[in-house]
Amino acid sequence: MTTHHINLTVLHDSDVFREALVAAVATADACTEPGLRRALELLDTTTRDDHDIKVRWARACLRDNGIEPGDTGMRAVKALRSAAPGLGLKDAVKLVELAAGK
Repeated sequence: MTTHHINLTVLHDSDVFREALVAAVATADACTEPGLRRALELLDTTTRDDHDIKVRWARACLRDNGIEPGDTGMRAVKALRSAAPGLGLKDAVKLVELAAGK
């Protein structure tokens, strides 16, 4: 079995948010510090890997185009390729399948 790598770049901005939360905790008063610490914990526990982010993006893109994430037809493939013009046909098909849970 071969593994196919989907050629879609994922940008992670969570490090920027994390730095901002850490700085806010450092200067927070006793009232706001617990909430900021909780936000930092949530950020750390919800950070996803590239695969999960790609699948979530594909599902959101399909929904935004009025397509159910379980639809693996050409309309779904076209919607992803329109949203990411550099996305190849093979990668778009694979993303549609992943979004459908296949």
